Amino acid sequence: TNALYQMENASIALTTWKLLVKQGVLSCNKESDALTREAIEGTKWQGRMEIINNRIVVDGAHNPQGIEEFVKSVNSIFCEHDEDCDHVKQKDAVLLFSVVSDKNYEQMVSILCGCKHFKRICITVTGGVRKLGTEYIYSAFDEFMDKERIVPVEIYDNVKEAIDSVKEDMLFATGSLYLVADIKKYVLGTDSRKDK
Repeated sequence: TNALYQMENASIALTTWKLLVKQGVLSCNKESDALTREAIEGTKWQGRMEIINNRIVVDGAHNPQGIEEFVKSVNSIFCEHDEDCDHVKQKDAVLLFSVVSDKNYEQMVSILCGCKHFKRICITVTGGVRKLGTEYIYSAFDEFMDKERIVPVEIYDNVKEAIDSVKEDMLFATGSLYLVADIKKYVLGTDSRKDK
């Protein structure tokens, strides 16, 4: 996984398991150790830092805490490839963001504006009747964007137009589980929403 929070969750689960083994509550042998390793390696959490093709990563973070974890994960992905992580370089990555109207989108946008790895930001609408107009999202990016490092914010009518505009760059999408579903429907031909 590329999500730091998922690695932390796995670490907590393994530590708990080892403590229970140490206290004699659980037993451990080569077979259980192999099954544990296999289970962790095979764990997938749809819509959370999910790689859906070779250049699109979706994360359904839809509140400020989730966006903070998303940004930490994006930073860690790029730090893995930077020899000097203290000097953050802008990468060839694009952010696609959308959010529904009942979320704290201004705080979410302010957190996203602190991530230095995006050379473009695409915004669109999602969520049906709960959608938030792009003019509100754009205004929030305009308010919180670092004036020393202006990143273009582009408005698209839908996910298809936004994704098609990206071409070769890596695309990270976040802000709503509806957005994740829209992207998966367009890219993979699947519809993961249960409340259509």
